Amino acid sequence: GTFSCACNAGYEGDGTQCVDVDECDTAKVAASEDFSDPIAAASSWGIANSDDLVGWKFVEGALYYGQAVTGGYDNGQANAGTAVSPKLAVPAQGATLSFSLVFDVEDESDYDLFSIVAKAPTGDVVLASKATGLTVGAAPQAIELDLSAVAGQEVAVSFEFDTVDDFAKSPPGVTGIWVNDLVLRGAGHVCDENASCANEVGSFTCSCDAGYFGDGKSCADVLECDDPQLNN
Repeated sequence: GTFSCACNAGYEGDGTQCVDVDECDTAKVAASEDFSDPIAAASSWGIANSDDLVGWKFVEGALYYGQAVTGGYDNGQANAGTAVSPKLAVPAQGATLSFSLVFDVEDESDYDLFSIVAKAPTGDVVLASKATGLTVGAAPQAIELDLSAVAGQEVAVSFEFDTVDDFAKSPPGVTGIWVNDLVLRGAGHVCDENASCANEVGSFTCSCDAGYFGDGKSCADVLECDDPQLNN
């Protein structure tokens, strides 16, 4: 015999202790990682590389795929690796995962494959990949991924790279993959942009702003000029 505890909707915690979720706080940061402490990152992340020299590692305040000394990731043979984050508690109302990405690899679709996967109790969810449109290039990109598919679960985020072939994989100047400034942010309320959100214990309410009508989650403009009772 055993038991388990889970917080009710509108609360967060481990079930033995639950606190009210402020759904109106759209800027709430649930977790973050800037990789400024590589020793701490190495102890909390799960790294698995097919090669001892090339693969995922923590360098220069970033999660990097390549060779720390020579740069790039071409070692004359196929190589692959995964970097798995500590578990993240995704708020029940959903969340976004944002980070800076340099995706400097070959642009052929069949090689240098890269995926970002949410590993949840209900199954793996591919959040983004080279195949689904991640842009290849040396310029940093601001990436924001929707985690609504794994809302209310504890998930680990897996960064997965595979060169597939064993030919030269790094054209001159290609540096590999750099990930930095990971931020998990709660999705917050679903009120209309023309509505106000009021947090309540275990819940929240939406109310349309003055000049608009609706249920707060969907608000339409009141056409005062068309209503003789309002236009007088």
